[in-house]
Amino acid sequence: MRHCVRGRKLNRTISHREALRRNLVQSLIEHGEVRTTIPKAKEVKAFAERLISLAVTGGLAARQRAEALLQDRAIIPKESRADYDRMSDAKRDKTLRSRSGRRYRANQPRPGLKFTAESVLHRLFADLGPRMKRRNEARHSGGGYTRIIKLADRRLGDAGRIAILQLVAEDEKPREKSTTKTERKRRARVKYSVYAGKPRALTTRRRGDKAATKATKATKAAARPKRRRRNDRATAMAAQPSIFARIAAGEIPCQKVFENDLLLAFLDVNPLAEGHTLVIPKRAVERLGDLTAQEAAEFGRQIPLLARRIMTATGAPACNILQNDGRAAGQEVPHVHFHIIPRREGDGLGFRWKPQARSREELEALAARIQSLP
Repeated sequence: MRHCVRGRKLNRTISHREALRRNLVQSLIEHGEVRTTIPKAKEVKAFAERLISLAVTGGLAARQRAEALLQDRAIIPKESRADYDRMSDAKRDKTLRSRSGRRYRANQPRPGLKFTAESVLHRLFADLGPRMKRRNEARHSGGGYTRIIKLADRRLGDAGRIAILQLVAEDEKPREKSTTKTERKRRARVKYSVYAGKPRALTTRRRGDKAATKATKATKAAARPKRRRRNDRATAMAAQPSIFARIAAGEIPCQKVFENDLLLAFLDVNPLAEGHTLVIPKRAVERLGDLTAQEAAEFGRQIPLLARRIMTATGAPACNILQNDGRAAGQEVPHVHFHIIPRREGDGLGFRWKPQARSREELEALAARIQSLP
């Protein structure tokens, strides 16, 4: 139970969680939408609604309260970012200090500066608040300033579900309620009737209606969708392209290290060491034995060159080149991939293999059996 525990912890401390909420809301005000995980979007949505409500109210007290909650940040206009990059550090500090909403409220540049940065807080109260106030007057209701759009994509690493937290447009109308009667709504009405103690309408049936009742049940059973078996779900998941196949197709971005017609090498998003690189074939191949002779030869040519470049770039004196072939060997993604992991003394990485003792006769019999196979 969560007695007296409200909100999401997001596996962070209080200060880290507050900084996360402020940064996401500041980016939401600046860009109009942010892309994050669903738990973070739900947590930030309530905070953004509260701040926009203060902006709709307006006034000095509301602005002071919003500044205490959100703090402030300078926004560099898109048309002035090139000039900002060419500025010295001293002029950058002057530009950020003279942002709108403080001393220069009309976006008039300070003497000696080409432009003035915009304040997030000023944009909230000068632009976003009046827009949402006009929307509330047109709808005769308040709230609902943001929406969460759930995406089918998942985040690399922990496969977290991704969503877009977006500001609602001023002239956007709320979605109309559906009036169609569905089975889900019927069950909800029955559940509410039982909860509220209201009498349910009982259907009377005569003795001679047994055949009709059986026919109705058979029709409903035939129309009901069949449940997928576990093997069917596994087959459907196996038919989907793996994450490496999607990276090779360009559907998922990556930090490329090397690419040609057959192979692709990119940095691991969860590296075991600095410079941890994955090398994959562009063709979707699950096991090492399914590679063509040309692909295998290309692996043999490129992996030593890549290992030398990676060790030179990272300054590592050694590296591990690993390939797990099959689920029992530790292969998690059903796509052939080689790991190039730079190694240093005392880095904490290692292998815990237990060698087994075998007699000479057993080894000779096994070698002969392997040689006899095609």
